[in-house]
Amino acid sequence: MPSTERHDHDDPLITSQEAADLIGCVVKSLHRWEAEGLITPNRTPGGHRRYRRSEVLALIERRSA
Repeated sequence: MPSTERHDHDDPLITSQEAADLIGCVVKSLHRWEAEGLITPNRTPGGHRRYRRSEVLALIERRSA
């Protein structure tokens, strides 16, 4: 089974802070959007959230539309 920490060069996993910085929001907003079903993180074995960069970019597109 692949690890959630694996980084695909075409679609890397990024941290909550990196995702928030990319979007221009605070991490709490990402957690709220997760609860609303707008974005789904992967989890590390330690329970930390990791977001697919492509999903973060798609969220940015949806927010700017």
